[in-house]
Amino acid sequence: PTVTATYSDGSTKTVVATFTGYDMTTAGTQTVTATFEGKTTTYAITVNPVSVADFIIAAGEVEGKVGDATINVPLNITKMYANKNIGGISVEVNYDTTKFTFDKSVDWTKGDMIKVADDIIINTVTPGLIRIMFSTFGNEITPAMVAANNLFGSVKLHIIDTTAAFESAITLTTDDDLYDEMANTLIAMKDMGASLKAGKVTIKKDSVPTYTAQVMVSHGLGFSGDKYKYVYIKKLILSEGNGLYDIKIGDYELYWSPQRKCYVGFTTLENYDQVTGKFTNIQITATTEPSVLDKYGDMDEDGRVNISDFKEFRNDIEFDRPMENKRRFHADTNLDGRINGTDLKKMKDFIELEIDIIDK
Repeated sequence: PTVTATYSDGSTKTVVATFTGYDMTTAGTQTVTATFEGKTTTYAITVNPVSVADFIIAAGEVEGKVGDATINVPLNITKMYANKNIGGISVEVNYDTTKFTFDKSVDWTKGDMIKVADDIIINTVTPGLIRIMFSTFGNEITPAMVAANNLFGSVKLHIIDTTAAFESAITLTTDDDLYDEMANTLIAMKDMGASLKAGKVTIKKDSVPTYTAQVMVSHGLGFSGDKYKYVYIKKLILSEGNGLYDIKIGDYELYWSPQRKCYVGFTTLENYDQVTGKFTNIQITATTEPSVLDKYGDMDEDGRVNISDFKEFRNDIEFDRPMENKRRFHADTNLDGRINGTDLKKMKDFIELEIDIIDK
């Protein structure tokens, strides 16, 4: 800062003085002492209080679902100084280490207002605390930038237990400073009217989807005795999309058929109400990799339908051997709920190249 010095001969000169005796962090009237070459003078200034809501950084409130591996938490500048640029921000993101992990090398994404990536330093020395420090000379955050897109950046948290529903707070703190580029001073964030707003992560369970089914009750399925009566589910289609669920009815797993774009399956009569046409003991859980039935006739699941599969199938029928659940799907090549000579003939025709597709 400069003052005008008046010399004994009446001449004047603008000089750089030293100013003491004031506290810019305290509102009210302050007395400033200017000193230059042993000479001093004083004058009064008024320090106005700063509104407590002039500048706000807020963590987002975000939702995910059970099964998600990660979740992104945005940090937004929800209120910006009207006539000031910001050249420095230090904010700490606090998270629960029993719920999440964070890797600073890949899990931070800057917002558009940060023009130079190297202006951000991420510190994760303290577990559960991500210190994000922004400092720049020449690439300050302006009110116009915040108005265009208020995302300061986002942190990606890795969920430790992907099977549980929970809610976890994401709090923001600071013990560092905010640089006020306009005043060219270093002032604590709290004294510049900066406010920090906490967010939270909520992980919810998916609601169980509704479904429609075409059901066929089959007796025996090529086996002896009433012991092997089964409900054959010709189609089971979920209202929330296909190919995204693991499904069991009682102890019996259903399989996603890419060819038919539905689930197919067997279950015993005890899991099916013949009066209402409803399944009981059904378990539906979200997944990214459902159990797939992709080769009808592939009895040994080697990826091919050939003479060895034909021999296995023929022996199963001739010797009335019970089949484990998935083999029934491979064997029922015409999807009629019965395992018999018709399926065997279709497999034979496919192997001898008399038909091109076995699962239509």
